[in-house]
Amino acid sequence: MPMPKVTTSVVDLSTRVSATGTYNSAIVVAAKKGPIDTPTLVTSQTDFLERFTPDEVLEIGWDTALYEAYIYLAQHSNLYVVRAAHTTGDEPALYGGCHIRTYKSTVEHAPLDAGFKDTVEHTFNGDGGVPDTSTKHYDTPDDVIDFENDALIIYGSSQGAWNNDLAVTIITDPDRVKLDGAFIINVYKNKVLVETHTVSLDPALKNGYGVNCYAEDVLRASNYIRADVNDDEDTIKDTSYEVKTIGNVAFKNEVTEAIKAAGKTSMAILREHTYTAGSIVKVAKIDGADGYYKCTIAGMTAIEEEEPDFISADGAYLNEVVDGAATWQLAEILKPYAVNAEFSKGDIAVVTKGSSKVYYRAMVNGTTGATQPEFGDDIYTVNDGTITWANVNQTVETYNEILYTYLKKQKDETLDLTRYEVYSDAYLAVVEKLAETATVQDPTIVAHTKTEKTVSYTATYTGNNSGEHYVMPKATTTPIQLAGGADGADILTSDKIRALKTLKNTNDVNVQLIMDGGCTTPEFQRAIDEVCEYREMSCKGIISTPYVNEMGMITGDPQADVVNYRKYQLNANTRNLELYAPHQMIYDEFNDRNIYVSPSAFVASRIMSVAEEYGWHWAAAGYNRGVINSLDVAKVYDPTEVDTFSDAQINTIIKEPGMGNVIFDELTMLSKSSDLQDAHISRYIDVYLRPRLKEALKQFLFEFNDEQTRTLITKMLTTFMDPEVSARALYDYRIVCDETNNKPRDIQNNICNVWIFVQCMKLMKFIKLSLIVSPYGVSFDDLGYTG
Repeated sequence: MPMPKVTTSVVDLSTRVSATGTYNSAIVVAAKKGPIDTPTLVTSQTDFLERFTPDEVLEIGWDTALYEAYIYLAQHSNLYVVRAAHTTGDEPALYGGCHIRTYKSTVEHAPLDAGFKDTVEHTFNGDGGVPDTSTKHYDTPDDVIDFENDALIIYGSSQGAWNNDLAVTIITDPDRVKLDGAFIINVYKNKVLVETHTVSLDPALKNGYGVNCYAEDVLRASNYIRADVNDDEDTIKDTSYEVKTIGNVAFKNEVTEAIKAAGKTSMAILREHTYTAGSIVKVAKIDGADGYYKCTIAGMTAIEEEEPDFISADGAYLNEVVDGAATWQLAEILKPYAVNAEFSKGDIAVVTKGSSKVYYRAMVNGTTGATQPEFGDDIYTVNDGTITWANVNQTVETYNEILYTYLKKQKDETLDLTRYEVYSDAYLAVVEKLAETATVQDPTIVAHTKTEKTVSYTATYTGNNSGEHYVMPKATTTPIQLAGGADGADILTSDKIRALKTLKNTNDVNVQLIMDGGCTTPEFQRAIDEVCEYREMSCKGIISTPYVNEMGMITGDPQADVVNYRKYQLNANTRNLELYAPHQMIYDEFNDRNIYVSPSAFVASRIMSVAEEYGWHWAAAGYNRGVINSLDVAKVYDPTEVDTFSDAQINTIIKEPGMGNVIFDELTMLSKSSDLQDAHISRYIDVYLRPRLKEALKQFLFEFNDEQTRTLITKMLTTFMDPEVSARALYDYRIVCDETNNKPRDIQNNICNVWIFVQCMKLMKFIKLSLIVSPYGVSFDDLGYTG
């Protein structure tokens, strides 16, 4: 028998109806940037501009919905923005991007030839197949793009021509990356560095903080770019030893080293001496200049001559001298040409002329003039100050610096590096040919970008083998521009409706108000009604009349045009929509101008402010809670026109001197006479009460359908509804959830009926003032006036 003990458990009977919540609005915009057909929550004006504008400013000619979003965010922090764009047909909005090749690729990084529509993974084609680009873009993710030896492609974070302002560089230098197996992507926008990311092609690689470094995952947080990594393991994986050492491969120039070596620079020609190839002698026969000659053909010097003729009859150094069996070649020293500088006879100066370099030798000592003389390929001699310069045939400047990156190969494997470029020292006139083969410790050689001379070079790696690893992309020295991005064709109403319908899912998006953003077509506004209906009326559409109707541009009668739009074009009968007029003037701070925009942002902002401060049952109208912060109204309507609009369920924003611009009605578009014609009651019932009561009653699903459970439900709802009366939302209410409305047939069918009768507060829309003129001396009580 078990030991006696006490066990505990918790039974929660404290289920209650939540009285608070987060309030959000939504708007569809035709933006130049941002995720398409995806509701995105923005919390500030800065956040909005960064996500939905290429340069954080609003431009003339853009969708006025962008201005409305900006206006709304001046007062409220939560707004769902959905970008609409043309994504079908011949001119869809496209992503721009670029190819990033592996270090093994025989081709360089390059912009995409054409943009693409979808962000799902592409078919990486190692055969270098060329796609059909007759449609000017890649229509489907299965289109074969020329991804030969791509490590990944980088593309913009959203479709648009703004992609083409981006560029990236790839850094693989381990001294800078500081993480084995990773590389750095720097992002530039209009040549300005805006982001830096440390990423990898390895999905499992983590940094020192345990954070995943996989390129696709890391770049999902970027404001500018995304990545698609090649999934072809033969391309991005290798089995070999991983070289980690960084440095310069020491390709020594023999002439330079000999000059620097002690005892070499002042050698004299020894008679009857056998010289080896590479020996250096110094000849000082021209005043102020030294000539260095290298023995290019080994052999013994002549006997009969004390010293061969290194100097020509005109006093210049000879380019090549044969002395006995030995052949000597001149290795001249170059100096940059400069004005107001002293040169000695024999000095060689390099002059930049356009895109080429020209070399001249000083024939006499002297000082150059204050202005550079006219040098050129076809000019043999030039006089400059006291100096006469002679054109000399000189080789171009070259370099021998070899840069490092990762290169992973098998032990004893010969590395064929013939495509890499090797350079000799810049200051030597004669370029020495480097060894065509060599054995180096770390053969991590990449191409130097300055291409003047290519030398065939191979190396053998002598290290140990390693296991499978991910390769590195090629490092870059200049940014790779993204290309192919396009805004697409003009936005259609259908594009906006498609974007709008992404707000349908109540589990994904918490929205109470949807603004039309100035899209005043009946099709779009009816689509807002459809979304509200789908969301069980838990949100309301704030819509406006067309500007052309407000200005009377249809028939010449502004009042008739507005009423006709409501009755015959829109012709809606719903409590989900509230129609407002006219458009409002705002100051465009980005372009220093005044423009008219739809009133939906101003009205939605007022409704949200009232809901947050007072509650959803208060009206966002009138002089106390209906004043909006616009500069002016597009049309001033007289009282009779306002009456006509009210009869047609159009809410007018009036301009009253000294009082501001005021929302002067609050009607839904429900045609039948009902309390739900009043917007404050409709919002209170649908936006506030219904969602909260529904959420609370979910907690009783699968509980027993008996008197005890129904009593708990009644008490829970009573606890919530009593304060609603105190808050002046209701005159009174009654809850019925007992055997009177839960018959055996309902219980047998697993149904529990909960009825809540409510009497909503009505507003004073008409105040009748009576002035009773009474005779003097008569008591008011004696008049017996009862009204």
